[in-house]
Amino acid sequence: MFKGLFDLLVGFAAESENIIENAQAKLKKKNLDLIIANDIAVSQSDDSIAYLITSHSVQEFKGTKFELANKIIDTIQAIKKDVNKY
Repeated sequence: MFKGLFDLLVGFAAESENIIENAQAKLKKKNLDLIIANDIAVSQSDDSIAYLITSHSVQEFKGTKFELANKIIDTIQAIKKDVNKY
């Protein structure tokens, strides 16, 4: 977790069950701006599922790890431009 570099505190969670609920609890407990929750139960194949979770929204991303990384970066950049949207 890094604060200052992007002025957002981002965390990551690898979850196998209750993914969104567990990640939301970590978001609050660690006072994060957003958390990326990776569904490790489906990460056995080339495709993965991840959730970008803020206090206001949950977005699901599906694709290869490379595609997920790009989608997450794009979304974080959008959040920085319009913090109130998320």
